[in-house]
Amino acid sequence: MTLVVTAESADHVGSLAAAIEGAGGTVDERLEFGAMRVEIATSRIDDLCGLDGIESIETAAVLGVEGDAGEDVGLDSKD
Repeated sequence: MTLVVTAESADHVGSLAAAIEGAGGTVDERLEFGAMRVEIATSRIDDLCGLDGIESIETAAVLGVEGDAGEDVGLDSKD
């Protein structure tokens, strides 16, 4: 499972990355604002949630603003 884990502060990023790997996860990428893209087995999520220094854990699957709503959205002031 791919998650985005954000550290409480920039001071915790390195130690949190090490703790994530110790809990069975892999830090794939360090992102902005102390966040990291993490791969971890679903069975190890409880271990991840128990780590110190975490501000938030979110799924990496995000929804974009896409689709085919053109006929429903009026951009012309005459609509």
